[in-house]
Amino acid sequence: MVEVWLIRHGVTAWNVDRRWQGHSDIPLNKEGRQQAANVAAHMLRRQLCSDLSRARGTAESVGKMLSLPVELDARFREEHYGLLEGHTTDEILNCPILAAVHQARSEGPLAPNDPGESRQEGLDRAALALQFIAETFHHAKRIAVFTHGGFILNCFRHLGGYPAAYPVVKENKCPKIANTSISILKVESANDSHVWTAEQWGSTPHRQSRE
Repeated sequence: MVEVWLIRHGVTAWNVDRRWQGHSDIPLNKEGRQQAANVAAHMLRRQLCSDLSRARGTAESVGKMLSLPVELDARFREEHYGLLEGHTTDEILNCPILAAVHQARSEGPLAPNDPGESRQEGLDRAALALQFIAETFHHAKRIAVFTHGGFILNCFRHLGGYPAAYPVVKENKCPKIANTSISILKVESANDSHVWTAEQWGSTPHRQSRE
């Protein structure tokens, strides 16, 4: 059995401003770096990581304390929000052009000239990333994947059988995935078959003890 910890990156300035980050490469702020240090109290064996700097910075902070290298992989990136990146939800909903782009992401295909990915493409990428973990790291005991809120929610949707655009947090199916929250999955592999179970989603005990 492999235990997989999906850890959202620490907070950034755009998180504070509630701006859609997506593939935009926004670094951690001071609070985010401290949040990353708090995660290191948990013993990990291997670190996989999105190649975006906010996830990489979180993983590197933990890795320094545990003497673990960080293995970067673009498969663990946030959803690519395309034309919506850098905007707040209010800005998107109050702009007819951006609102149309937002709707197209959910329903597919993407709006013309939108360089992002549809909700379904984001969900499919998360499913393939979980398959990659199960097939590649079946001899590991516990690995951490430093990633992003949207990616973790897509893992929840995939394992729970929810559609790509289903609002799992709003409908109280999944807790909010806060910065540096830890979601723990387990996978049993045998004869090319992989069975996933979820132990917890969005847990933040390391933050609660310091806030």
